[in-house]
Formats: sequence, C-alpha cells, structure tokens
Amino acid sequence: MDISNWICINKNEVFSNNYLRVRNDKVQNPKGKEVEFSVVESKNFTATICMTKDEKIVMIKQYRYPWSSVSIEIPAGLIEPEEDPTLSAKREVREETGYKVLSIEPLLTWHPVAFSSSWGHLYFAIVEKEGNQKLDENEFIEVLELSKSEVEKMIQRNVIIHGATILGWYVAKTKKLL
Repeated sequence: MDISNWICINKNEVFSNNYLRVRNDKVQNPKGKEVEFSVVESKNFTATICMTKDEKIVMIKQYRYPWSSVSIEIPAGLIEPEEDPTLSAKREVREETGYKVLSIEPLLTWHPVAFSSSWGHLYFAIVEKEGNQKLDENEFIEVLELSKSEVEKMIQRNVIIHGATILGWYVAKTKKLL
C-alpha cells in the first residue's frame, strides 16, 4: 500500500479572512475509504534568533490574545506574497526590534502544526541596534536584551512558551551558534 495515495474529492471553504482560510476536504485514503479532513491555510512565516556582538539575545515581549497572556519570544512575522523568506526575516527583525541584521543564516524549515499548510522558516542572525521599531498599528512590542543563561532558564521554567522560539533556540544550540 502506498501511504501517500490520498485523493481529494472536494474542498469546502468554511471560513476565510486576511490571515487564514479553513477548509473541510472530503478525501479518499489509501485504503479507499472516504474521510473528512479540516485544513487551515495560512501564510508562511519567519522567526529569527537574534544575538548581538556581545552575545546578548534580542527578544520581544508582546501580548498574545489567543493565549490571554504576555509572551517572550523571538522576532517573527508573516512572509509577504512573493517575498524571499530571508528578506522577510531581516524586515521583521528591523520592524519589531529596531535592530539591523549584520549576518543571517537559515536554521530550519518546518511545518508548525499537522493541520496547517503553512511553513515556518527559522534563522539565526547577528544584529546591532540601529533605530526605533517600525510597528504595525496593532503591534505593541517591548524589546529585551537577555543573556543566554537567562533565556535558557526561562525556557526551562516555562516562562518562554512560544514554539518557534523554543525550536529555534535548541536548533541554534545544536549547531553551536549559541
């Protein structure tokens, strides 16, 4: 049996806005049985571990409405249509933190959740302070500079709970960038 032999019979959009679409698809699985799958289509995004030349980690602090709490995390954002992910990462770092990217390298590309079609692009960057933030109208972000040990402790104590931040942190450590 070919486990990748899934056939879409029809797609039914049940919700759509500027950020995402939700579909209920009727599909035939590899054994020939018809089943329904819900799919969330959303834009691809970037998230960047940012470190200064003196090895401070630049993080952001913002309120996450769906979580009803403040989150400490790495700069991240949606990739604009036709935008290169690396350029998107640099733009998001500059807009959210006021820091300029001096060098950047890709860490990982992954699907953040199984029911979504989006891709996440993780980066590691060396940054320096350049100016003020350039926030969107609905963004309220504080910038933090933390030591590596502070970030590590915050992850271990569940203070930092943002998935891309935790994934990026440990991938960067594995690659000996931190």
